[in-house]
Amino acid sequence: MEVTEAPLPFSGLYLAIQPTISDTNTTKSYDKIIELASRFNSDDTFNSETKELFREERLNLSFIQEKDALAQFPQTTAMEMATLMAQLQKDDLISVEVSQAVKEKMKWVFGGEAIQRSFSNYGAIYDNRM
Repeated sequence: MEVTEAPLPFSGLYLAIQPTISDTNTTKSYDKIIELASRFNSDDTFNSETKELFREERLNLSFIQEKDALAQFPQTTAMEMATLMAQLQKDDLISVEVSQAVKEKMKWVFGGEAIQRSFSNYGAIYDNRM
């Protein structure tokens, strides 16, 4: 992969991989995913039925099916992701406000005690190897 693929709406992506809604044996096109997202946003009946379906069934995929379905999500390159993270760190993403909002959302990961302990343990192991 040389460049990042175009972004797609999560609503369309998840509708495309839910087997009750879509044929999950075929890869969905960009246009089909956009179409599903548009329908979800504009058709109130479809929206409410879909939300109920997801409450009852979730994705209804096995672990392997779910892993395979992730291939339909847009992919990026390591360099573009690293550049994005550097811009985020410098508060230079889109604006300072956007950068701060994204960083705030990313903090939830560090809220759990187990995660903090894992990072502390990793740091101790890394320091010990030096």
